[in-house]
Amino acid sequence: IQLDLFHELPDKLMVYVLSFLDDHDQVEAFQSLSTDELTELFDIFSDEELKRYLGSLNKRVREKVIKMLKFEPESA
Repeated sequence: IQLDLFHELPDKLMVYVLSFLDDHDQVEAFQSLSTDELTELFDIFSDEELKRYLGSLNKRVREKVIKMLKFEPESA
């Protein structure tokens, strides 16, 4: 996976690209993003995608993302 290019993609295109990656590459892609970037990305996932991809995050990052998802996007 070309993570440098992945960072440059719009969020909706990131979601599309993630659907074609295997589990290992998805984890690498998530690890390359900051918590804020992950939260923005996870905010546009469907409920099904959200459940699936949250499981790919380590516990500490997953808890931060879940906490941040509870806030309105404009509040930060």
